[in-house]
Amino acid sequence: MRENILWLLALFGLWCLVKWSWLLIKRKSLVRPSTSLVLTVYNWEDHAERLVRYIAAQCYFNQNLICPADVVVIDIGSTDHTLKILQKLARQFSFLKVIDGEYVRKSQYTVLDYAKERCQGDVVLLIDTTTISNLQDVENLVKFYFNENRVSSKVLGNMENLGGK
Repeated sequence: MRENILWLLALFGLWCLVKWSWLLIKRKSLVRPSTSLVLTVYNWEDHAERLVRYIAAQCYFNQNLICPADVVVIDIGSTDHTLKILQKLARQFSFLKVIDGEYVRKSQYTVLDYAKERCQGDVVLLIDTTTISNLQDVENLVKFYFNENRVSSKVLGNMENLGGK
């Protein structure tokens, strides 16, 4: 009889341990910080629309909650129709903000400071498309950063302190 009572107490203690451990673990969930994606483009009229639609399809139409809070695209003096295409897309997609780099250069801001002030995310991810030769590389970077289901640190390329936000 005493052995049965001891076994019942041991099982009850084990059940309590598992229950409280589960409740404590459940409360400690990691939250991914909101992210802003900043793209600098130059003469990308062939790829600009496809890139924006790719981001929209991957993130906003598929209800993917780990996608950027906003996408800021900086045209740094394109001589083709890149800026017009991006401005047309900005009217269509609310997450997209387009900055004319030529206009910014005439002010006291640098282009990145100007873009950083317009970002809503806690983290700013900068992709310089002027150093990337094809759209597939940009799509792979976006997919690598935003389509991962766990929180992790990622540093791609050179990292520079742009000032705290």
